Amino acid sequence: ILHASGPLGLNGSIGSEVQTGVSSGGATGYVFPRLTPNKPPAHPQHLVTIPNNDALNPGSGSYTVEIRYKTTNPFGNLIQKGQSTTNGGQFKIQLPKGKPQCYFKANLGRDGAEYNHAINDGQWHTLKCVRTATNVTLYVDGVKRGSTSGPIGNLTNSYPVTIGGKPNCDQVKVTCDYFGGSVDYVKITKG
Repeated sequence: ILHASGPLGLNGSIGSEVQTGVSSGGATGYVFPRLTPNKPPAHPQHLVTIPNNDALNPGSGSYTVEIRYKTTNPFGNLIQKGQSTTNGGQFKIQLPKGKPQCYFKANLGRDGAEYNHAINDGQWHTLKCVRTATNVTLYVDGVKRGSTSGPIGNLTNSYPVTIGGKPNCDQVKVTCDYFGGSVDYVKITKG
């Protein structure tokens, strides 16, 4: 069981493929083994899952997702709530070609920010994705690296928050985009 340290106590489940309590570089966290991208079958046991709760929905106001991770792989979804066709929208932090991207999609549109440099160097890095009613900003290791403006609207869905990939996928019609690497912590702040 994933034990949340926040005031709401939103605990979750840890898939059997996720290694816990692994120490590396001064941090103790979770290790997600590398899976061959887009190769069936799906591995739901590769995810850490926090059940849906309204406190985890960004809504239409300010919302921040921060995650500390390290990887040598150039691929994967670090954290998300919802998927591209989810009613109510989605948020996601992903690493295409090792380059951090975060975006929010809701009823008024999609807005996101990215850092155009790969940081899959095997070192610990912190990504902080900040969404307000009018923009999305990405910080990498405390430095602002990208920002965009535009209305997003109300992002509210019934999906869980997942760490390590997509919850609804089959690796055939819908890829799972599994992350391979380590996660030290995740922090979500609403408001």
